[in-house]
Amino acid sequence: MVKHSIDGASFTSLYAHLNSRSVSVGQSVSKGQLLGTVGQTGNAFGTHLHFELHRGTYVYSATSAASSVNPLNYL
Repeated sequence: MVKHSIDGASFTSLYAHLNSRSVSVGQSVSKGQLLGTVGQTGNAFGTHLHFELHRGTYVYSATSAASSVNPLNYL
């Protein structure tokens, strides 16, 4: 997960099913920096990146979108 500020609002992006990570907890990252490599971990049926964008902090919910937002609205 990476914490961001977009137009003054707080967001958290999530990158799941990575094969490897190139950054550590607490590390600052820059635009374009490699975060990891795409993989097939967990309950996955092929190599892919599972990406989510959440307003504020990440909130897990097995039944709803919780705090997730459509990332296309912020590109």
